[in-house]
Amino acid sequence: MAARRLELLKSYLNKDGEDLFASFKSDADREWTWRVIECIRERYPDADQWTTGGPNYQYTDLRFGRRKLGHSAWRVSFRIRLRAGRPACELAKWLCKGLANRPAMSPVTHPDSTAMNRWLDEWVPRIAPYASDLIGEGYRPSDYGTSASPDIDPDESDPIERTPRGMHPDARLMNTILYGPPGTGKTYATIDETLRILDPELLAQYPEPVGNAAADNLNRRSALKTRFDELAQAGRVRFVTFHQSFSYEDFVEGIRAVSHSNGQISYQVVDGVFKALCDRARGAAATNTSVETESPIKLSGRRIWKMSLGAAEGDDAYVYDDCIRQGMALLGYGYALDYTGCASRADVSARMREHGHQPDVNDYAATAVNIFINVMKTGDLLVVTDGNLKFRALGEITGPYRHIEREEGDDYRQSRAVRWLRSYEPSLAFGELMNNRFSQMTLYELRDGSIDMTKLDALLAPAPPPTGVDATPYVLIIDEINRGNVSRIFGELITLIEPSKRAGNPEALTVTLPYSQTPFTVPDNVHLLGTMNTADRSLTGLDIALRRRFTFREMAPRPDFLDDVDVAGVNIGRMLAVMNERIELLLDRDHMLGHAYFMPLAAEGGNTLETLARIFRHQVFPLLQEYFFEDWERIIWVLNDHRKADELRFIRQRGAPLAQLFGAELVGMLREKRWEVNTKAFDNVESYVGILSTEA
Repeated sequence: MAARRLELLKSYLNKDGEDLFASFKSDADREWTWRVIECIRERYPDADQWTTGGPNYQYTDLRFGRRKLGHSAWRVSFRIRLRAGRPACELAKWLCKGLANRPAMSPVTHPDSTAMNRWLDEWVPRIAPYASDLIGEGYRPSDYGTSASPDIDPDESDPIERTPRGMHPDARLMNTILYGPPGTGKTYATIDETLRILDPELLAQYPEPVGNAAADNLNRRSALKTRFDELAQAGRVRFVTFHQSFSYEDFVEGIRAVSHSNGQISYQVVDGVFKALCDRARGAAATNTSVETESPIKLSGRRIWKMSLGAAEGDDAYVYDDCIRQGMALLGYGYALDYTGCASRADVSARMREHGHQPDVNDYAATAVNIFINVMKTGDLLVVTDGNLKFRALGEITGPYRHIEREEGDDYRQSRAVRWLRSYEPSLAFGELMNNRFSQMTLYELRDGSIDMTKLDALLAPAPPPTGVDATPYVLIIDEINRGNVSRIFGELITLIEPSKRAGNPEALTVTLPYSQTPFTVPDNVHLLGTMNTADRSLTGLDIALRRRFTFREMAPRPDFLDDVDVAGVNIGRMLAVMNERIELLLDRDHMLGHAYFMPLAAEGGNTLETLARIFRHQVFPLLQEYFFEDWERIIWVLNDHRKADELRFIRQRGAPLAQLFGAELVGMLREKRWEVNTKAFDNVESYVGILSTEA
């Protein structure tokens, strides 16, 4: 920053304000923040400015409004805060009533004073009725000294912002587990629950049908599943199943061996499913303001190129920043020569030989230069990679080849003009765009099969600028969450998933990840949706740390879904209800039978004895064997076989009677253990009628 502005900042800020500025990544961000302050002060010269938070609260922000010296009450209109490592200016939350998102500006969306003033103009009508809230004494943070405590100011009500410290407004929705016995539709329900978070408007258009309206259910499910698939394809939903071998390295990050086209193997830190989703949800996608107002980028007719712009942490790391800032792509091959006028690879090779270099037919430098200056056309798209496993920018080539002058010793002189469409900080995982990993090669074409065009189209779709706390929500579905070792999988992140510990909250926490050694927080727009089979483990046996951080919703069996289903005179809903009553008394409610096993009977034409027999033989009966550890006598009680004629029993005694084998005097001391499955009973409707019988 200019020396004069540095002096102004020293007299303007208090210690916490200085720490806030120091937390910004670059002088450019500090310069941008000072311009925002100047714009607001010029427009509202009497507004007071103070900081809240401080080191004891893991955050600091700068507020504009009215606050008397020595007073703990105030009225806020704007605040400047750190978001994903960069500054942002936001409208006070109480002024956002009726808005879908909280208005904000950032260095990406509003880079200069003109854009800043345009944003301030936009919100004048909302502020005008409360203009006195910006008429104070013009106090500065240095006048107040220490920061105000967020205990009396967190950011909610009207107009003195107050929110219970540590309580996220959507806390009940952030981490949820659907639990219940097998077959109760927990995984099935995750689609509805996901859309309740990501697209509630669509879900409202498809209320659950009343009763057994099979056609309505089918149409509803088809519409919801289609939308769910679209959101998953766009990267807003991820699905993972926990199991005994699932680990921290699969979930957060780990080191993987990566083989390259040249036969070499390197070891790289690879993001797990949770970290990859958090990085995407962090509001990291920065969109050029010019793109926001345009129609979607049409992909047809364009070639797509993978290109490296320097290594992220190498000596040429500066190249990427130069390219993004100056709107260009730079190639370091070519010995810094000027290839203007070279129309083919042969011309490029000839130019190299003119200057004492001897390229052969396989020389990659000549190939790369020829592709860069001749093969890549205006309108083609660039994917800028960050190693083999991530990408960090998308751009459109807008001009022909130019040779530019750089500092002595800098070989990056081959240039193409580029309009950068998206940049990502941190970089996104290759799976957000590709079907396989990137190659180590600096420049090559991405062809169908390697790149997922649907994902690229979603990444380039016009989107509003990031808006902080109201950012686009993302969902991670964790199926069978209780089957994994939660402590081992989540590691230190088990604390960070708490709503109050997430980024942007007063008590937000940051950890340093063990493999990449990078700071990490969990954004507050990531929702965790788990499913839990209580037959595997009850709530009482669940990891206590997990129980404290999730809300639980029971998914009980719903025999009423089958009340209208009859098979040869047997009411399936009533039969399921009776069997579950017996199981609950003999075992517990965690091991009841779910209605989902019997739902094929509710389909059109599905209520046949053949279908019912198949369900009992292949699903219900094996499940009962597992539940009761082959305690055949209790299974007999559940199926009411002890009240049936021998030929109608699913399980019947085999072999000679005990009295015949051991004598009458020992019968009372022995327990029958010899049973066999009567396969003919599965095809006899009277065997199912007998389940409901109350007569011996």
